[in-house]
Amino acid sequence: MTTPKTYDAVIVGAGHNGLATAIHLAKRGWSVAVFEANAEAGGAVKTRALTLPGFRHDLCAMNLSMFAGSPFLREYGEALGRHGLAFAPAEDCFASVFDDGTWFGISKTLDKTMARLRAIDPRDADSWQRLLQQFGEDAPHIFGLLGNAMPSWAAAKVIWSAWRKRGTPWLFDMLRFLLSSPRTWLDANFADPKVKATLAAWGMHLDFAPDIAGGALFPYLESMTNQAFGMVIGQGGADTMIKAMTSYLAELGGTVHLAAPVKEITTGQGAADGVVLASGERIMALKAIIANVTPSVLFEQLLPQGSGNVLAGPMEVFINDTLQFQQTLQNGVHDLRNLPAQNGFNSYTVRTLDVQGNAVTVQREIYLPASLLPPGITRWRFDTGFKREDFAVANAHYGAPFAAGSYAT
Repeated sequence: MTTPKTYDAVIVGAGHNGLATAIHLAKRGWSVAVFEANAEAGGAVKTRALTLPGFRHDLCAMNLSMFAGSPFLREYGEALGRHGLAFAPAEDCFASVFDDGTWFGISKTLDKTMARLRAIDPRDADSWQRLLQQFGEDAPHIFGLLGNAMPSWAAAKVIWSAWRKRGTPWLFDMLRFLLSSPRTWLDANFADPKVKATLAAWGMHLDFAPDIAGGALFPYLESMTNQAFGMVIGQGGADTMIKAMTSYLAELGGTVHLAAPVKEITTGQGAADGVVLASGERIMALKAIIANVTPSVLFEQLLPQGSGNVLAGPMEVFINDTLQFQQTLQNGVHDLRNLPAQNGFNSYTVRTLDVQGNAVTVQREIYLPASLLPPGITRWRFDTGFKREDFAVANAHYGAPFAAGSYAT
């Protein structure tokens, strides 16, 4: 019997986050292996020569501004530069072209942007000027929150500092903004639909459709940071970062295995301990399994039975304030069926425990038109939980709660 290959850390997915994690651990002496299902590393960072000779195009991700200003680059920038990483500043940052042949775009030079806005709607030009001034005051607090784990004492200190400097009304206004959808924020600040559409595209960039709560932040940040600082793109294409990261990782002794899809993350004694590749080969991890994949892939495909490190806990489901389901459930994904509902407004409340054993209450309001809810509903699906920020690490880094429901007749 062949002895499985063993590393300190096994990383699933060679997107830029997975590669950054691998570099960070390898630099600290860990043996690291990255397994990628595709034939190339980079995830959504893909650059191709598609049109004229000598021109390379970024197919998906292309804006490297946040990477260029990240703590990761401050620590590893010199080394990545030795391996070919190079940036190119963009004066004219982004634009949208419309069916009638017109366009609108943002340039780092404020006069250019303001001239375009005034030609479209002077009210939008005034709003842009106001938002830009506001951005200068709010940016340190916003980036302070984004740069820290949530929840954490560091994030609490940022909030406390913001409250001391800006006051309680500002804090509530900021909370309202952070919970707003792109459409709500755009409608409140701009009049012209072309301006709104151009900025809303940045919400879609992070999968926030126009009416998804919490999606207003990125259109605001991208627009204002581009206006204030310009955009940073990769010299020769965004894949300059991927080439540099894979090359530097090899220098540190790490390995990237391409066309090597992971079929399953294995667990033992209450913790992840290895992976099984689609080929059947088993790889063991001594310290950590780190998944650079979407939550649905992780929990529904790689860990269909859960991670095994959480005890069974209670779950209660209330519909319109009436208890409809109560049971002790094992860790994992559960499909609750035959829950009653009524035409019109329905309020769903789920009470359970997170993976740290803390009580959690999640509420979701769903409106079911009578035309979509005829008699004879046979199946309901209601998913709820917290997005884990750091996997295979003993901490309490979790994002906001989520809940989603669906039904079938």
